[in-house]
Amino acid sequence: MTLARTRPLGEVRARFREAEHAFTAAGASSRVAAVLIEEARVLAASFRRVHLDEAQVLLERAEGLLGEGAEAGIRASLHHVRGYALVRAGALAPAEDDLRQAEGLYREAQDAVGEARVLDTLGVLFERTSDRERAALLLAHSHALKQRAGDEEGVAISLGNLGRLALHGGNAREAEPFFRLDLDLVREQGNVRAQ
Repeated sequence: MTLARTRPLGEVRARFREAEHAFTAAGASSRVAAVLIEEARVLAASFRRVHLDEAQVLLERAEGLLGEGAEAGIRASLHHVRGYALVRAGALAPAEDDLRQAEGLYREAQDAVGEARVLDTLGVLFERTSDRERAALLLAHSHALKQRAGDEEGVAISLGNLGRLALHGGNAREAEPFFRLDLDLVREQGNVRAQ
Protein backbone atom coordinates (compact mmCIF):
# COMPACT_ATOMS: atom_id res chain seq x y z
CA MET A 1 0.00 0.00 0.00
CA THR A 2 1.37 3.39 -0.93
CA LEU A 3 1.86 6.26 1.44
CA ALA A 4 -0.63 8.33 -0.54
CA ARG A 5 -3.44 5.82 0.05
CA THR A 6 -3.05 5.67 3.80
CA ARG A 7 -2.38 9.22 4.95
CA PRO A 8 -4.14 12.56 4.58
CA LEU A 9 -2.94 14.59 1.61
CA GLY A 10 -1.35 17.32 3.76
CA GLU A 11 0.81 14.79 5.59
CA VAL A 12 1.82 13.08 2.36
CA ARG A 13 2.76 16.40 0.78
CA ALA A 14 4.94 17.21 3.80
CA ARG A 15 6.84 13.97 3.16
CA PHE A 16 7.29 14.95 -0.48
CA ARG A 17 8.78 18.29 0.65
CA GLU A 18 11.18 16.47 3.00
CA ALA A 19 12.32 14.19 0.17
CA GLU A 20 12.63 17.12 -2.24
CA HIS A 21 14.82 19.08 0.22
CA ALA A 22 17.01 16.06 0.98
CA PHE A 23 17.63 15.29 -2.71
CA THR A 24 18.20 18.97 -3.46
CA ALA A 25 20.82 19.14 -0.69
CA ALA A 26 22.49 16.06 -2.18
CA GLY A 27 22.52 17.63 -5.64
CA ALA A 28 20.39 14.82 -7.06
CA SER A 29 18.23 16.77 -9.51
CA SER A 30 16.81 13.68 -11.25
CA ARG A 31 15.69 12.33 -7.86
CA VAL A 32 14.07 15.71 -7.08
CA ALA A 33 12.26 15.48 -10.41
CA ALA A 34 11.07 11.95 -9.57
CA VAL A 35 9.66 13.18 -6.25
CA LEU A 36 7.85 16.05 -8.00
CA ILE A 37 6.41 13.66 -10.58
CA GLU A 38 5.15 11.28 -7.88
CA GLU A 39 3.58 14.15 -5.93
CA ALA A 40 1.90 15.34 -9.13
CA ARG A 41 0.55 11.80 -9.67
CA VAL A 42 -1.01 11.85 -6.21
CA LEU A 43 -2.53 15.30 -6.81
CA ALA A 44 -3.82 14.30 -10.26
CA ALA A 45 -5.92 11.56 -8.65
CA SER A 46 -7.93 14.29 -6.93
CA PHE A 47 -11.15 15.67 -8.35
CA ARG A 48 -10.26 19.16 -7.12
CA ARG A 49 -9.23 21.60 -9.84
CA VAL A 50 -6.70 23.25 -7.53
CA HIS A 51 -4.87 19.93 -7.17
CA LEU A 52 -4.84 19.38 -10.93
CA ASP A 53 -3.35 22.86 -11.38
CA GLU A 54 -0.76 22.21 -8.67
CA ALA A 55 0.15 18.93 -10.38
CA GLN A 56 0.89 20.81 -13.62
CA VAL A 57 3.16 23.27 -11.79
CA LEU A 58 5.09 20.38 -10.20
CA LEU A 59 5.45 18.69 -13.58
CA GLU A 60 6.81 21.89 -15.15
CA ARG A 61 9.39 22.09 -12.36
CA ALA A 62 10.32 18.43 -12.85
CA GLU A 63 10.66 18.92 -16.60
CA GLY A 64 12.99 21.86 -16.01
CA LEU A 65 15.16 19.73 -13.74
CA LEU A 66 15.34 16.81 -16.15
CA GLY A 67 16.35 18.51 -19.36
CA GLU A 68 16.69 16.77 -22.71
CA GLY A 69 19.24 14.16 -21.66
CA ALA A 70 17.08 12.47 -19.03
CA GLU A 71 16.52 8.75 -19.36
CA ALA A 72 13.40 7.58 -21.18
CA GLY A 73 11.68 6.02 -18.15
CA ILE A 74 11.50 9.19 -16.08
CA ARG A 75 10.47 11.30 -19.07
CA ALA A 76 7.76 8.71 -19.80
CA SER A 77 6.54 8.97 -16.24
CA LEU A 78 6.39 12.77 -16.48
CA HIS A 79 4.37 12.65 -19.71
CA HIS A 80 2.06 9.95 -18.36
CA VAL A 81 1.27 11.90 -15.19
CA ARG A 82 0.78 15.11 -17.18
CA GLY A 83 -1.54 13.31 -19.60
CA TYR A 84 -3.47 11.74 -16.73
CA ALA A 85 -3.90 15.14 -15.04
CA LEU A 86 -5.05 16.67 -18.33
CA VAL A 87 -7.61 13.87 -18.81
CA ARG A 88 -8.88 14.52 -15.29
CA ALA A 89 -9.13 18.24 -16.13
CA GLY A 90 -11.01 17.51 -19.36
CA ALA A 91 -8.23 18.78 -21.67
CA LEU A 92 -8.34 15.71 -23.89
CA ALA A 93 -6.38 16.84 -26.99
CA PRO A 94 -3.24 17.90 -25.11
CA ALA A 95 -3.66 14.86 -22.85
CA GLU A 96 -3.51 12.54 -25.84
CA ASP A 97 -0.29 14.22 -27.05
CA ASP A 98 1.42 13.68 -23.68
CA LEU A 99 0.10 10.13 -23.39
CA ARG A 100 1.37 9.20 -26.86
CA GLN A 101 4.80 10.59 -25.93
CA ALA A 102 4.72 8.54 -22.71
CA GLU A 103 3.73 5.41 -24.63
CA GLY A 104 6.69 5.79 -27.00
CA LEU A 105 9.14 6.55 -24.20
CA TYR A 106 8.02 3.54 -22.14
CA ARG A 107 8.44 1.40 -25.23
CA GLU A 108 11.94 2.88 -25.72
CA ALA A 109 12.71 2.05 -22.08
CA GLN A 110 11.34 -1.47 -22.62
CA ASP A 111 8.88 -0.97 -19.76
CA ALA A 112 5.80 -2.98 -20.75
CA VAL A 113 3.98 -2.26 -17.49
CA GLY A 114 4.48 1.50 -17.90
CA GLU A 115 3.30 1.28 -21.49
CA ALA A 116 0.24 -0.72 -20.38
CA ARG A 117 -0.66 1.88 -17.77
CA VAL A 118 -0.52 4.59 -20.42
CA LEU A 119 -2.85 2.48 -22.58
CA ASP A 120 -5.28 2.35 -19.64
CA THR A 121 -5.23 6.13 -19.43
CA LEU A 122 -5.72 6.42 -23.20
CA GLY A 123 -8.67 4.03 -22.86
CA VAL A 124 -10.24 6.35 -20.30
CA LEU A 125 -9.57 9.31 -22.59
CA PHE A 126 -11.32 7.66 -25.55
CA GLU A 127 -14.22 6.57 -23.37
CA ARG A 128 -14.69 10.25 -22.52
CA THR A 129 -14.80 11.10 -26.23
CA SER A 130 -17.45 8.35 -26.64
CA ASP A 131 -15.12 6.27 -28.81
CA ARG A 132 -15.89 3.11 -26.84
CA GLU A 133 -14.54 0.76 -29.49
CA ARG A 134 -11.12 2.41 -29.47
CA ALA A 135 -11.21 2.55 -25.66
CA ALA A 136 -11.98 -1.18 -25.48
CA LEU A 137 -9.11 -2.04 -27.82
CA LEU A 138 -6.65 0.03 -25.79
CA LEU A 139 -7.85 -1.45 -22.49
CA ALA A 140 -7.67 -4.99 -23.88
CA HIS A 141 -4.13 -4.38 -25.15
CA SER A 142 -3.18 -2.98 -21.74
CA HIS A 143 -4.67 -6.04 -20.05
CA ALA A 144 -2.65 -8.37 -22.29
CA LEU A 145 0.62 -6.50 -21.66
CA LYS A 146 0.05 -6.61 -17.91
CA GLN A 147 -0.77 -10.32 -17.98
CA ARG A 148 2.43 -11.08 -19.90
CA ALA A 149 4.43 -8.97 -17.44
CA GLY A 150 2.86 -10.67 -14.39
CA ASP A 151 1.43 -7.36 -13.10
CA GLU A 152 -1.50 -8.75 -11.11
CA GLU A 153 -2.57 -5.42 -9.63
CA GLY A 154 -2.43 -3.89 -13.09
CA VAL A 155 -4.50 -6.76 -14.52
CA ALA A 156 -7.13 -6.09 -11.85
CA ILE A 157 -7.17 -2.39 -12.77
CA SER A 158 -7.57 -3.22 -16.46
CA LEU A 159 -10.43 -5.60 -15.73
CA GLY A 160 -12.14 -2.92 -13.66
CA ASN A 161 -11.64 -0.41 -16.50
CA LEU A 162 -13.14 -2.85 -19.01
CA GLY A 163 -16.08 -3.41 -16.66
CA ARG A 164 -16.66 0.33 -16.25
CA LEU A 165 -16.49 0.78 -20.02
CA ALA A 166 -19.17 -1.88 -20.51
CA LEU A 167 -21.29 -0.46 -17.69
CA HIS A 168 -21.06 3.11 -19.01
CA GLY A 169 -22.05 1.73 -22.42
CA GLY A 170 -25.24 0.35 -20.89
CA ASN A 171 -24.09 -3.29 -20.82
CA ALA A 172 -24.40 -4.28 -17.16
CA ARG A 173 -24.51 -7.97 -18.05
CA GLU A 174 -21.26 -7.66 -20.02
CA ALA A 175 -19.65 -5.63 -17.20
CA GLU A 176 -20.35 -8.14 -14.43
CA PRO A 177 -17.69 -10.76 -15.31
CA PHE A 178 -15.01 -8.06 -15.51
CA PHE A 179 -15.93 -6.76 -12.08
CA ARG A 180 -16.02 -10.28 -10.62
CA LEU A 181 -12.55 -11.08 -11.99
CA ASP A 182 -11.25 -7.71 -10.77
CA LEU A 183 -12.64 -8.32 -7.29
CA ASP A 184 -11.28 -11.89 -7.19
CA LEU A 185 -7.78 -10.68 -8.09
CA VAL A 186 -7.93 -7.91 -5.52
CA ARG A 187 -9.03 -10.37 -2.84
CA GLU A 188 -6.21 -12.74 -3.78
CA GLN A 189 -3.72 -9.92 -3.30
CA GLY A 190 -5.20 -9.04 0.08
CA ASN A 191 -5.61 -5.49 -1.16
CA VAL A 192 -7.67 -3.10 0.93
CA ARG A 193 -9.69 -2.13 -2.15
CA ALA A 194 -11.65 -5.38 -1.72
CA GLN A 195 -13.30 -4.09 1.43
